[in-house]
Amino acid sequence: MAKNRYINTKFWDDSYISDLGPNAKLLYLYFLTNALTNICGAYEISIKRIVFDTGIAEELIKGLLKRFAEDKKVLYVDGYIIIKNFIKHQKQNPSIIAGIKAESGRLPANVMTACNKLSQAGTYLNMNLNSNSNSNSNIKELGNSVKDKKDKTTSRKIINKIKKDLKIKGVIK
Repeated sequence: MAKNRYINTKFWDDSYISDLGPNAKLLYLYFLTNALTNICGAYEISIKRIVFDTGIAEELIKGLLKRFAEDKKVLYVDGYIIIKNFIKHQKQNPSIIAGIKAESGRLPANVMTACNKLSQAGTYLNMNLNSNSNSNSNIKELGNSVKDKKDKTTSRKIINKIKKDLKIKGVIK
């Protein structure tokens, strides 16, 4: 499956990004677009790989990672990059949500814990999946947003699988 990352041109107007130096901007953009990134914005990557790909010195990368962590923008936990609000900027359709769920399910527990701490919503999936009152309505809303009949059938299958998983975990009844 091809991976494409589209960067909104407003990226450069963001007050946080505009205050960064050139190496910090490059590193932040690299975290969003490198070959190892995935749909959930939390992925394994070594410092050595980051150095090789960006040409930025290891000590500078470590310093920038510390700054990003202090700013609560990007964490580096046990060899994993975690980008705050990455999911929020992805197109929200059933197949994307299923992909996010699958990728996040592969994360080690300590990385997932860090994801949850970094996330504004308190849940990394940013879909209110831990709230009994909102889960069913969020899932129904996903199904209602699909127009094409073939896509609706696929969406229903995905939504039913998500519902089943949530019932097993006791998130919904």
